[in-house]
Amino acid sequence: MEISLLRSEVRSGDLTCKLNVIRQFCSPSGTVLDNSLVYFKNICNENYVRYKDSFFAIEKFGGVTFTPVYYTPEERTKKESIENQTTAEIDKMVFELTDIMPSTEYAALFKNAVRVLKGKENEKFIDLYYDVANSLSEQLADADVGTLEPDTFEMVQD
Repeated sequence: MEISLLRSEVRSGDLTCKLNVIRQFCSPSGTVLDNSLVYFKNICNENYVRYKDSFFAIEKFGGVTFTPVYYTPEERTKKESIENQTTAEIDKMVFELTDIMPSTEYAALFKNAVRVLKGKENEKFIDLYYDVANSLSEQLADADVGTLEPDTFEMVQD
């Protein structure tokens, strides 16, 4: 009897609509919570394993980066904003972008600019990051993707 009711509910479409709703978590006070809180225990366990592995490998703590757990989406946005990154973090981000640049000349130019900016204020690194990101997007937009001709494929039959 219950199975018949469930099947009729599924067929009517009401249940499938309810299942496709993206759930947003809120605190008892109504504050919207970050989605990573769902994985709080997993993130903490991964961080603990990283800490333990690092500590036993070098017998002192240091150099390990942990995955943060954010309370609200605003907290995540604020922390992950480029303006709140250290120069070392921005430096790493710039090198990651230059590594995927199609033009090796531009990549070398930007890597040299990072070396020149060492010891300068954070704003110059932020400007460089935006320059590298814009250059990369322009290079990728201008890249010749090529076209595929239909007669170059062989038909495979089973």
